[in-house]
Parts: sequence; C-alpha cells; structure tokens
Amino acid sequence: MRLEDRHLGIVGTGLIGGSLGLALKGRAASVVGWDDDGEVLARAAARGAVDEAASSLESLVSGCDVVILAVPPRHVVETARVIHRAGGGLSALLNVAGVQARAFRSLAPLFEGRYAGFHPMAGKERGGIGQADGRLFEGAFCAVVADDRTREEVLDLIRSLCGLLGADWGLLSPEEHDAAAGCVSHLPLLVATALAVTAGEAIERHPRFASLAGGGFRDTTRVASGPPWMMADIWAESDAMGELLDGLVSTLQRMRGATAGEMEALASLGAARREAVLGRSRRSRS
Repeated sequence: MRLEDRHLGIVGTGLIGGSLGLALKGRAASVVGWDDDGEVLARAAARGAVDEAASSLESLVSGCDVVILAVPPRHVVETARVIHRAGGGLSALLNVAGVQARAFRSLAPLFEGRYAGFHPMAGKERGGIGQADGRLFEGAFCAVVADDRTREEVLDLIRSLCGLLGADWGLLSPEEHDAAAGCVSHLPLLVATALAVTAGEAIERHPRFASLAGGGFRDTTRVASGPPWMMADIWAESDAMGELLDGLVSTLQRMRGATAGEMEALASLGAARREAVLGRSRRSRS
C-alpha cells in the first residue's frame, strides 16, 4: 500500500496531527484534515499542515483511503465508530494515541484487520497546532500496535510512514505497548506532576525557595507543563498504571525508612538502571 497513491485524512490537527500533516503533505495524493475545533482546523490549514479542511468528519472519510486518528485517548473509540459508519471501506485506520489496548480490543474486530496502533514516541511539553513541527518524528521510535488479524498491507503502510517521517519502528501487542509506554512515558508524567505539586505547595509557604529552582527542577518537571487532559486520559484509559504506581510508591516507602547507606545503595542502583534502560534504547535503534 503506497502512501503516494492514497488520500490521507488526519482527524485532530493539534501538535501530533498537525506535525504529521506538515511531514506528509506532498507525499500522499492529498492530505485532508478535520478537527472538532474549527479554529484549530483553520490554523492547521493556514500553516499548510493540510491540503484541505473537511467540513465534517463524515466528509473527510468519504474522500480518504487512509485515516489517522490524532485525538485524545478518551475520544478514539467513539470517533472511530463514526468513521466506520461513514466509510467502512477504508484501507486503513491508524490510531496514534499513547494508550492503545482498550481501543484495540474494541476496534480491531470492527475494522476487520484494517485497524492498527501507530504511536510515535515524540512530542513536546506544550501541545497545540502552534507547536506543530514537520521534523518532530525524526529519529523517534514508533510503536506499531497490531495482532495476527492485522493485514500485511496495513503494516506495509505503517513501515512506509515511518520511513517518510525518519522514524524507527517496532511491533508490539496492545498490552505490551501500554505496559511499556506506562513505564517509560506515563509514569514519568505522574512523577513530574507530583513533584511540581509538592514543590509548589512548599514554595507557597516559603516564596524565597523559588530562587533556588534551577536545572534539576526544570528537567524533572518539564513534562508536567503538558495539557492536563493528557494525564487524565492516561489514568482513565490505561490498565497498566495502577501496578506501576504501586511499584513507585513501594520504592518511595523504602527511601522513607532508609539509612544513609541504604539510600546510597538505592541511588547507585537507580543510576545503573537508568544507564541500562538508555543503553538498551540506543542499541534497539542502531
């Protein structure tokens, strides 16, 4: 399935959808966009992220072969069902959301092998079409979420997309994806938010503390500046987060009662495991 021969629809023209449009415009037969926020859609068109702004979701589907869903996780299933009713003959429906398993269980049977997850591990701490960047996905890893029902031509299309975006890819089951993304992406978001809330409460009591905030605080809380709906959706839609959060709480409780020597050992273990994770990440992309 060659993208060059396909009419591509992008549903949701914020940071990810807009960046995909900027990266793929001119590489597909056409790129049509739709967003439930008309102002966002107009800005995407003005930025050149789409060739055409569809008047409705149904209108987009009627003129497209391939549709990419770039909507918040909570809206994926309902939006996909509208798409199915409007155009069950699509060649492929791809979902770029950061949480995949629940949507996959609902939508894979409905689309009979034409549905897959396509989650680029890329983004910015602030969202919106104003932050969209056609080079956002260069060097990123894209999780391809599929099972044995997924058609080979859909997987071929995703591999082609990754090549055009300058991204690497790997195949995961829906459950593997959510566990992995929860560990390395969603849990850091929860931790950053908790740290920002805790530090903010202390600074409200002692405003002069803020003058000491430097790179460490900025780096560890960066992702807490993202849109609040993102963490809410991850928490509501992912089955993986409860167990991961229990593990984090258990580690923090160990720290709370640790001696200085035990804390040093935990710090050494943390440093070693960080390097192990990053080292495996680099090797998997080489």
